[in-house]
Amino acid sequence: MTTAYATISDMAKLFGQREVTILGDRNNDGQIDDDVLNAALVAAAEEINAYISDLYLLPVAPFPSRLAQMSCHIARYHLTGGDGALETDPIKARYDSTIRFLRDVAASKLSIQGLIKKSSDISTANNAAVVVSARSLWGRRNVGGY
Repeated sequence: MTTAYATISDMAKLFGQREVTILGDRNNDGQIDDDVLNAALVAAAEEINAYISDLYLLPVAPFPSRLAQMSCHIARYHLTGGDGALETDPIKARYDSTIRFLRDVAASKLSIQGLIKKSSDISTANNAAVVVSARSLWGRRNVGGY
């Protein structure tokens, strides 16, 4: 199961409690439906992972705040269109900007600081690491006449 990169609280800090309530109120009772917002945040994390999984080790933990912010913008965009939560040009522009950034990351034009890159020097099979060393400095063959 994918872990969300952001919380409902993160969305409220970024967009305000009123907007988050509008986005998450599917019963029109003035209350946030946590399941709706949490599902949108998990879906946003999955969308992000689709772009970064070829370059970075997953699952990401701990994750940088940039992932939380991107996740909030993606979830917000996908939650619009319901009753009272209309897609606006700024919401679409932020989503488009986030997706452009993720495409550039996937194309190795940009990177996300704080994530562990996949490398040909690291084997992730069985959670094992491969250590490569230079030749020994000391030994019978290297010491010479000492």
